[in-house]
Amino acid sequence: MSNARASLVAEHREITGKKVAQLRAAGRLPAVVYGHGEGSTNVTVDAHDFEQLRRRSGANALVDLSIDGDKARPVLVHSLRTAAVAVTSLTIAQLFGLSEAYWAAITTLAVEQSSLGAAFTVSRHRFVGTLLGAAVGAVIGTHPVPRALALGVSVFLLGSLRVLSRSDLNGYRFGAATLAIILLVPRLDLAWQVALHRFIEVSIGIAVALILAIAWPEKEPAAG
Repeated sequence: MSNARASLVAEHREITGKKVAQLRAAGRLPAVVYGHGEGSTNVTVDAHDFEQLRRRSGANALVDLSIDGDKARPVLVHSLRTAAVAVTSLTIAQLFGLSEAYWAAITTLAVEQSSLGAAFTVSRHRFVGTLLGAAVGAVIGTHPVPRALALGVSVFLLGSLRVLSRSDLNGYRFGAATLAIILLVPRLDLAWQVALHRFIEVSIGIAVALILAIAWPEKEPAAG
């Protein structure tokens, strides 16, 4: 049996932001390649070729990636998979016109590292935590009280709601982070608008991560 590494061809990508959706419609998968001591490189790969490689070699396989015909270099399939889903999440949030769309990508990256079964559990707790944090932040943020006092009261109240909702500590942390963003980061928007945007961004991030876990479950390559 040959021990040669699998290979994949990529092309440099100039398209970013909302226009990335055009690439997906054309069967191209947007991704970002990182390397030690090098800057990031925006690329696209054929979506079908990538899926076939992932199924054949597994999520953590080392493959030779050639960009625009240059000399191939080894990269991890998992890294390409993670980069692709992060870009997807960010693009969807930008399509909704959300001002801080990066929170969708951050959430996706946090959930995506879990296995399929764990991803559902993690997502449920973080969704509930974010919903509670956004709701508490929207209510408390409308009252003219010192920010430090508002944060303390809100985090304590959120902890009580966590017990009632049976959410775990990860969900509580997500909710507390949502609260802090709503209450402490200066913005011109009303508190309820900030809370709604944060909830939508996190929800998009969770949804994209779950779709990935179902459509591209990480599998170890078959033995033999």
